[in-house]
Amino acid sequence: MKPHPLNSLFDKVIADFQEGLAQYAQEILQKSMETAKLGQLGDSTGFDPYMVLGLSQDCSDDEVKRRFRELARMLHPDTSTCQGTGFLFMLVNAGYEHIAKERQWR
Repeated sequence: MKPHPLNSLFDKVIADFQEGLAQYAQEILQKSMETAKLGQLGDSTGFDPYMVLGLSQDCSDDEVKRRFRELARMLHPDTSTCQGTGFLFMLVNAGYEHIAKERQWR
């Protein structure tokens, strides 16, 4: 049975969309990192690292670490079965780094 000609068209549209989304996500991440270097992450950007990790601000350090590891395993681009998780992985990583810096783990 021959594949329908629209299948290859849909595949191309999806691939183009994913490429555009990846470029857009990279631009957003770059701007966020520039803001973070200025020490403003979480202040004027509206970036809430606790919300990104799905935690409350009064959670323990162990809860933060456990949640980060869980999300990192699930969203890492090398191990995830879903495409497009790279940006989410970068957001989770940025959130964890912000909390670690705030709580002075490093």
